[in-house]
Amino acid sequence: MGWPRDYELVRAMRRLRAPPLAKADFEGLIDDPGLAAVNAELLTRPFRGIVALCPYLPDIDIHSPSRQAALEAYGRFVIEVLLARGRNETPALAAAASTGIDGVSLGGAVALHVGLSNPLAFGAVGAIQPAIRVEDAAFWAERALAARRQNPALQLRLLTSEDDHFREAVTRTSQSWRAAGITHDFKIAAGPHDYVFNRGPGSIELLRWHDAVLQRA
Repeated sequence: MGWPRDYELVRAMRRLRAPPLAKADFEGLIDDPGLAAVNAELLTRPFRGIVALCPYLPDIDIHSPSRQAALEAYGRFVIEVLLARGRNETPALAAAASTGIDGVSLGGAVALHVGLSNPLAFGAVGAIQPAIRVEDAAFWAERALAARRQNPALQLRLLTSEDDHFREAVTRTSQSWRAAGITHDFKIAAGPHDYVFNRGPGSIELLRWHDAVLQRA
């Protein structure tokens, strides 16, 4: 229940359906020009809505030598169990191009692992303040290149923030992707690596990006 309860994803969905947004919707982590830009975009491209499935994430040590088995098992759970149930029990569209994966911190790193390892299962792979390392930037470039070879239409996004302690690693990874010719969205938002960010810019950015890039039919 991290996203719907602790990170106020439900509130963010409700507010995106009833703009204009206010600074309070971002927990104060946005300036006046930024808020005006978001509200202008919502006028020209209203939020249409997504189905968000929010599974429990085990405490996977993504830097452990034995991590691969745990990540592969979690990826199978997401694709074979979670997505299958979501498509059966909600109005979620079944096409891969209509399906995204994302997360914050450890969840962001796991989303990258699962999404880039299974590029034919997703239309978009995002990561918010992912818990990755500077020295792994080349590794992520290799993974993203391999994913794009299998799925050239795969949408990619990295989001960090000004006071995110993973900011350098995320920025370096974005730079390595651009150097390798991997097109993607990248943004540095305001705020810390903390719940207040997730409740404000984190939830709003997650919803708006997937709503914009995922196919609707």
